[in-house]
Amino acid sequence: MKVAKDFGSREPEDLRRLEAVREAVGDRVEIYVHANGGYDPEQAVGMARAFQRYDVRWFEEPVFADDIPGLAAVTRAIESPVAAGEHEYTK
Repeated sequence: MKVAKDFGSREPEDLRRLEAVREAVGDRVEIYVHANGGYDPEQAVGMARAFQRYDVRWFEEPVFADDIPGLAAVTRAIESPVAAGEHEYTK
Protein backbone atom coordinates (compact mmCIF):
# COMPACT_ATOMS: atom_id res chain seq x y z
CA MET A 1 0.00 0.00 0.00
CA LYS A 2 1.27 3.47 -0.86
CA VAL A 3 2.01 5.78 2.08
CA ALA A 4 3.90 9.09 2.34
CA LYS A 5 1.30 10.77 0.18
CA ASP A 6 2.50 14.10 -1.21
CA PHE A 7 6.03 13.40 0.01
CA GLY A 8 5.02 12.78 3.60
CA SER A 9 2.98 15.94 4.04
CA ARG A 10 -0.28 14.09 4.80
CA GLU A 11 0.50 11.80 7.72
CA PRO A 12 -3.06 11.81 9.12
CA GLU A 13 -4.41 10.83 5.71
CA ASP A 14 -1.85 8.00 5.44
CA LEU A 15 -3.07 6.66 8.78
CA ARG A 16 -6.77 7.00 7.89
CA ARG A 17 -6.20 5.13 4.64
CA LEU A 18 -4.23 2.43 6.42
CA GLU A 19 -6.98 2.07 9.01
CA ALA A 20 -9.55 1.72 6.21
CA VAL A 21 -7.46 -0.96 4.51
CA ARG A 22 -7.05 -2.90 7.75
CA GLU A 23 -10.80 -2.73 8.37
CA ALA A 24 -11.52 -3.86 4.81
CA VAL A 25 -9.13 -6.83 4.74
CA GLY A 26 -9.37 -7.94 8.35
CA ASP A 27 -6.65 -9.36 10.54
CA ARG A 28 -5.77 -12.39 8.42
CA VAL A 29 -4.25 -10.38 5.54
CA GLU A 30 -0.72 -9.00 5.81
CA ILE A 31 -0.25 -5.33 4.92
CA TYR A 32 2.96 -3.98 3.44
CA VAL A 33 3.54 -0.26 2.98
CA HIS A 34 5.69 1.55 0.43
CA ALA A 35 6.68 5.17 1.02
CA ASN A 36 8.60 5.71 -2.24
CA GLY A 37 11.22 7.59 -0.24
CA GLY A 38 8.66 10.15 0.86
CA TYR A 39 9.55 10.48 4.54
CA ASP A 40 12.62 11.88 6.25
CA PRO A 41 14.26 9.46 8.72
CA GLU A 42 12.68 10.87 11.88
CA GLN A 43 9.27 10.99 10.25
CA ALA A 44 9.67 7.42 8.93
CA VAL A 45 10.41 6.15 12.43
CA GLY A 46 7.36 7.91 13.85
CA MET A 47 5.12 6.63 11.11
CA ALA A 48 6.46 3.08 11.43
CA ARG A 49 5.55 3.17 15.11
CA ALA A 50 2.07 4.44 14.24
CA PHE A 51 1.74 1.68 11.62
CA GLN A 52 2.21 -0.95 14.32
CA ARG A 53 -1.38 -0.57 15.49
CA TYR A 54 -2.43 -1.81 12.03
CA ASP A 55 0.01 -4.73 12.10
CA VAL A 56 2.05 -3.56 9.11
CA ARG A 57 4.55 -6.29 8.25
CA TRP A 58 6.92 -4.54 5.83
CA PHE A 59 8.07 -0.95 5.25
CA GLU A 60 9.52 -0.34 1.81
CA GLU A 61 11.62 2.67 0.78
CA PRO A 62 10.86 4.73 3.90
CA VAL A 63 13.40 7.42 2.98
CA PHE A 64 15.03 8.77 -0.18
CA ALA A 65 17.07 6.01 -1.83
CA ASP A 66 20.39 7.86 -1.55
CA ASP A 67 19.96 8.50 2.17
CA ILE A 68 21.88 5.43 3.30
CA PRO A 69 22.57 6.77 6.83
CA GLY A 70 18.86 7.66 7.17
CA LEU A 71 17.81 4.22 5.98
CA ALA A 72 20.17 2.61 8.48
CA ALA A 73 18.79 4.78 11.28
CA VAL A 74 15.21 3.84 10.42
CA THR A 75 16.09 0.15 10.23
CA ARG A 76 17.76 0.25 13.65
CA ALA A 77 14.90 2.16 15.26
CA ILE A 78 11.87 0.11 14.21
CA GLU A 79 10.72 -3.48 14.55
CA SER A 80 9.22 -3.94 11.07
CA PRO A 81 11.43 -5.27 8.30
CA VAL A 82 12.62 -2.52 5.95
CA ALA A 83 13.02 -3.04 2.23
CA ALA A 84 14.99 -0.80 -0.08
CA GLY A 85 17.11 -0.79 -3.16
CA GLU A 86 14.76 -0.62 -6.14
CA HIS A 87 16.09 2.84 -6.92
CA GLU A 88 19.78 1.97 -6.58
CA TYR A 89 21.27 2.63 -9.99
CA THR A 90 24.81 3.61 -9.05
CA LYS A 91 27.65 2.16 -7.05
